[in-house]
Amino acid sequence: KVLEVYKKSGDRVRKDEPLLQLDLETIRTEYETKKESLEMQLNKLDLQRKTIASDLAEMKMQVDIDEMMLKRTLVSLNNERYLDSIGASTKVREAELNYTVKQMQLEQLKRKYENKKSTSRSEIRSLELDYKIAKRNMDLLFKTLGEAQVMAPRSATLTWINDQVGASVSQGSNLAILSDLSSFKVEGEIADSYADKITAGNRVNVVI
Repeated sequence: KVLEVYKKSGDRVRKDEPLLQLDLETIRTEYETKKESLEMQLNKLDLQRKTIASDLAEMKMQVDIDEMMLKRTLVSLNNERYLDSIGASTKVREAELNYTVKQMQLEQLKRKYENKKSTSRSEIRSLELDYKIAKRNMDLLFKTLGEAQVMAPRSATLTWINDQVGASVSQGSNLAILSDLSSFKVEGEIADSYADKITAGNRVNVVI
């Protein structure tokens, strides 16, 4: 709604001089709501990043531990094979099976770790996109709030202004018309025989 009108038709105004004030309380309330929601989204994004980083670090540590365990199992297997070669071991098959199982478990864990990294990246990208969209919407509202006070875009004469205090206006509707009365554009016709007389910078007398 039109809240205040500072100028009237016919006034000469300077650039950035206020013309009228709009009541944007509804938009201000919406802006504050979106601002709070945006802060919650940012907190959620930060928390998710930390949670994912912690989970990945834990999985990576487990991968490293399992790799060391597999190496130790391989050493035990080689020892059993050596003992078996001299007839002093009966646990080669058991050691081989144990090594194979641990090797498969390690490969499974590595796949889980890589899958977790991939899905985590997608999840973070999705949250970041949601945040960017919400931030863009909030910035648009902030820009609208900044336009509550309608300013003259240039020095000119105010030829019309919506001076109906309390009147509702929709987005995109005209609020004022400024005209630069220091110069004019004239449309007219002349005979072709005078066409060579028209050159830039010529003075003219216009009768209207």
